[in-house]
Amino acid sequence: MENKKPKILLCEDDTNLGMVLKNYLELNDYDVVLERDGRLGL
Repeated sequence: MENKKPKILLCEDDTNLGMVLKNYLELNDYDVVLERDGRLGL
């Protein structure tokens, strides 16, 4: 059985907060895509 990481689309316009959240989630075995604009995230 293949163990896949859950995927998260994170939309955050604050660069520092976005990177902190992305790094935290990746350390907890999530696959994270960070978009800095909500429209681009959609």
